[in-house]
Amino acid sequence: MPRQLSWLSRTTVAIACGMAIGMAPLIAQEPIAWKFVEGKAFRYEMVQRTRVDVDAGDAGSFTTIAEQTTEVLWSIGKVNEEGSAEGLLTIEKIQVAMSMPDGLEMVYDSQSDERPAGVAAMLSPLYAALLDAKIPMTVSKRGELLRFEPSEETLQRLTGVPATRAMSDLVAGAGLRQMAEQITFSRLPQPREIENRVLGTIRGELLWNRKEPSTKDDTSGDRFEPQMALTIEPAPSPTDDSLFGSKPLTSPKIEKQSVDGKAFFDIEGHLDRSTFHIVLEISGQVAGVSVTSKMDQTVDIQQLK
Repeated sequence: MPRQLSWLSRTTVAIACGMAIGMAPLIAQEPIAWKFVEGKAFRYEMVQRTRVDVDAGDAGSFTTIAEQTTEVLWSIGKVNEEGSAEGLLTIEKIQVAMSMPDGLEMVYDSQSDERPAGVAAMLSPLYAALLDAKIPMTVSKRGELLRFEPSEETLQRLTGVPATRAMSDLVAGAGLRQMAEQITFSRLPQPREIENRVLGTIRGELLWNRKEPSTKDDTSGDRFEPQMALTIEPAPSPTDDSLFGSKPLTSPKIEKQSVDGKAFFDIEGHLDRSTFHIVLEISGQVAGVSVTSKMDQTVDIQQLK
């Protein structure tokens, strides 16, 4: 199996993780509002389950399966007169399990006493930077990030490890901000994009449509369902070699895409939970071989009370 193909499944998982945190929601119809209280803390668990199947014809077929669990604490320090909230975002836990081509496996648990080994050891500086970060942010009552300021030290740590640079590009800067917007349920009407060294640049907008209550007596809160359309452009040739580095997919094309899910905003004015499911099939060529990569991912976000 060509090395470039063996990396394709892994990099699809990397961009899938970035896609889930990188497509900030736009809310249709009349906007809902957060109800912030000084001293209040919101703890959310985000579980990403991803399966990538790559068909490379005579070169072989292979699968990568990954599951990542992240716990995020959003602490409210001050509520301003117009309803916005100033606070801190902290990532408290990261757990990753991944099975990859060639029999490779990776297990990482930030709460484990055992030292990471293999691929997990190479990625551990990236995870450590995320776990150490305390990011100041100001959020409007509509969930818009008015201020999001990771420190220069945090950004340097996220992008400063050559072996993981291709993956760190997904979480540093704009990627890290977009992860926060997934938690705050932001309604900023702005396009989003994810850049990946193998698959290329994927662009799109995610729109959460408000749905009518299931019954007239339903007062549990607001319910939303997603819709999304994506486009893809080829990636430039890489300038360095890293863990996730490889020749880019040429002539990439999105063959199929579908999205479904639901989100609930409770009567107390908080995002209670959401489920987002996407199926994406991309075709192209790697090292002269025609390949098709199918990604199936579910992202569940749950407020921990």
